[in-house]
Amino acid sequence: MRQGHRLTSKSGNFYRGFTLMELILTVALLAILAQLSLPAMDFHQRTEADRVFMQLSALLTSARAHSIATHSVTVICPSDGGSDCDSNWSAGAIAFADSDNNRQRSVDEALIEFIDWTAGNHSQSSALRGTLLWRAFGNRQSIRIDELGLLNDQNGSFTWCPAAQTGHAAHQMVINSAGRIRLATDSNKDGQREDSQGRPLTC
Repeated sequence: MRQGHRLTSKSGNFYRGFTLMELILTVALLAILAQLSLPAMDFHQRTEADRVFMQLSALLTSARAHSIATHSVTVICPSDGGSDCDSNWSAGAIAFADSDNNRQRSVDEALIEFIDWTAGNHSQSSALRGTLLWRAFGNRQSIRIDELGLLNDQNGSFTWCPAAQTGHAAHQMVINSAGRIRLATDSNKDGQREDSQGRPLTC
């Protein structure tokens, strides 16, 4: 192998320089190491959709169990502070007993559960890097569960949209009128999941 240039110091010691090939290999190795470090740095982002859907599934299960046990209507809606309904699913969500059947929680209606996505000090929650969207018939931003645990008046889907700079694919959780859940899949293995009509998920 061709040797690099040798540099001589005033003391007479020899120092071996780098060849062009060695420099290229060093730069390539550094680039590979940088790429390998990205998944570790972005671990939270890559697992966020799984965490979001797992907690939403648990929230739906709790709400349906409450409706069936108490023979009453339960509502799930987005909530920033954990007390009232709003329109931002990415901030948090609540399930509450909707005794007056108006899809809005009043002070005398029991809070069943609260998911706080933005509470970074919670052991199982932290601020979302992606965004969470709910789409359903009539564009109502709440889920009503009747006394039998059914969502008779709507089907819908939660779509998790990754942060723009990550390039991760969107995820979707579909909820049918019986309250059953299924996740969107990548049926054609192109790296992008499809909706119920077979179209690529979009945010």
